[in-house]
Amino acid sequence: MLVVVPTNAHLVIRDDRLFRRWHSETASYYSGKPLADGLTSSNDIALRSLFTDSERNSWWLVGTKREQDIANFHSSAELPLGRPLTDDDVPDYAKKR
Repeated sequence: MLVVVPTNAHLVIRDDRLFRRWHSETASYYSGKPLADGLTSSNDIALRSLFTDSERNSWWLVGTKREQDIANFHSSAELPLGRPLTDDDVPDYAKKR
């Protein structure tokens, strides 16, 4: 199955059974060139797992390790879409860490 999600949007599914057990998550550029998985170095653009929310929605990020760390400070409703995350996106409470 191929799911194409525009860069300024997110995918919502009602039932995640089709994503369970037998699959692995991958991502590719529009050209078809695959992105690395989230286990690569911190500066690589990769498909990175974020969190599963209270409604069992799985959240993923295409970005760097730093962007993954920044995104994990936010709830799904607060995540900015369609642009890179920067240190300006780190909440004030997290900057004190």
